[in-house]
Amino acid sequence: MVAATLALFMAVMAPGVGAALVTEANAPTGAMAVVVPAVDAFEVSFSKYRGCLGEPTIVFEDLPGRKGEYRVGLSTVALNPNRSVDDMAQVVVHELAHHLMIECGIDQDKPFQDAFYASQGIPLGRGWYDYSDGWSATPAEQFSEAVSLTVLGTNTGRIAISQAAAELVQGLAGPVAGSSVFVPKRAAGREVRSPSSHTAAAAAYAGAFVESEFSQLARRTSLGPAVGLAGRLR
Repeated sequence: MVAATLALFMAVMAPGVGAALVTEANAPTGAMAVVVPAVDAFEVSFSKYRGCLGEPTIVFEDLPGRKGEYRVGLSTVALNPNRSVDDMAQVVVHELAHHLMIECGIDQDKPFQDAFYASQGIPLGRGWYDYSDGWSATPAEQFSEAVSLTVLGTNTGRIAISQAAAELVQGLAGPVAGSSVFVPKRAAGREVRSPSSHTAAAAAYAGAFVESEFSQLARRTSLGPAVGLAGRLR
């Protein structure tokens, strides 16, 4: 109990816990103050996955018809600067959930998927990236919405997440997720992280991340065409 409490305290208080790079170019007024804490919240909640999460990049780019997207194989989340800043916390966490499930192999974890499908009432024969019944019926999107709910306590509301599904994702995240004492401790303002601000913990995982890159490259780069989205997930 003491060790778990200490680990939680260190994760919450560390000023540079994350490895993601949030770029300020094209960011609308107030966006960085919303997006950076949301990224921090995601990284602290899923800190045990640092080794496979690596160093994703969050950029602001015009995305006609979309609030955001995840670019498979590039470890990049794009946010539409022309959309509501108030929605950007949820959008960035949703897209980072796509990064998590691909880079950390959750989209290949059949026992977890079977449990998640059952919790959401998804037919077991449906593919993780099967968009044939629409965005909201796609398991990958339901998972990302469950991650948003776990990290932020809210999601888009377009997908109903069952209590059982939420608990499964909380189980992936570990004891930090959902903690009432979890509050990102970034300084207020327009702070932008850079590679030089990465923590020693993130650096320690770099070797394992690099070692896994080659074996995952083929699957990551071929995933986009397989789901019919040209390497982009919404």
